[in-house]
Amino acid sequence: MKAKVKDIINIMNHLAPKKFAESWDNPGLQIGNPDREIETVLTALDVTVDVVKKAVEKKAGMIITHHPLLFKPLKCIDMTTEKGKIIELLISNNITAFAAHTNLDTAQNGVNDALVNILNLKKCTGMVPGYVHDIYKLVIETEEKNRNSMQKEFSFEKNSEVEKNLKNYVKFEICGNKEYILDLKEKISEKYENVNFECYEMKFSGKQEMMGRIGYLEHEMTGREALEYIKEKLKLPVMKFAGDVNKTVKCIGVLGGSGSGFAKYAQKGGADLYLTADLKYHDAQDIAGSGLLVADGGHFYTENVIVEPLAEILQKECNRLKYDVKIEAYKDGKDIFGYII
Repeated sequence: MKAKVKDIINIMNHLAPKKFAESWDNPGLQIGNPDREIETVLTALDVTVDVVKKAVEKKAGMIITHHPLLFKPLKCIDMTTEKGKIIELLISNNITAFAAHTNLDTAQNGVNDALVNILNLKKCTGMVPGYVHDIYKLVIETEEKNRNSMQKEFSFEKNSEVEKNLKNYVKFEICGNKEYILDLKEKISEKYENVNFECYEMKFSGKQEMMGRIGYLEHEMTGREALEYIKEKLKLPVMKFAGDVNKTVKCIGVLGGSGSGFAKYAQKGGADLYLTADLKYHDAQDIAGSGLLVADGGHFYTENVIVEPLAEILQKECNRLKYDVKIEAYKDGKDIFGYII
């Protein structure tokens, strides 16, 4: 069946919920019409003029990037500027721009999982504490005759407790996140009469999402060997690092993009080497001084790894939902920096 932009957005919001994003971030719809039908989607790291031209060539009605096009508020749109040209191209070609940024850094199968997969790290765990899921309880009291149909229709028997009282009423107690609980309450209210509800937030916290990953190499390496291994796997033109290259490396912490401020979490998790990007001189000095070998893999190289896996994940989900949509990855992305070696 045909799909609309909002259908793809729903998939993305399931894969990388906006609530996982940092407070300063701007993920989600950047430009476009959620009700427009689309046949092709292009994934990329950034929305650039070249990416939009490729989307036009591919007849893609939507571009999904990691970096938001509209990160800072716009005071004007000057079509002679790079960003102005991009916005003009998007609008004139009816192309929607959507971004999943720090929420995709945290999400399962996101940027950092793509990194550990390329490096073939094992026994991976989360590194930096992130979003904590809220837990709510909904108490439903209804007539006994509604019990079986209600359980079957709303499929909450696995996370509910049932109590039958002497008035031929049955009481359900269901736990879940706020969105699930409120949606469930609304749907039951529409379908059933004579139902009493009580809803409240639980005092304990739910599952905590984690940004970054810590994993283990298949076998120990020296620091220099590990750096060379990362350079080869990420196809880096140069490897920038700080610390002791003669130390033994077995455990590696990774955080794609700018992550110098999270080195302490890598060290706390037992990492021998920390891979991130955008290291500053004094930050690298402090990290190396703490005994942790730190590698700057470059912003582009540590995040562009998500572009193809994201396209694959989206394609599988579209196929499962029977959407007639083709998802393609932009494979011509290049680091903004050049190197003279």
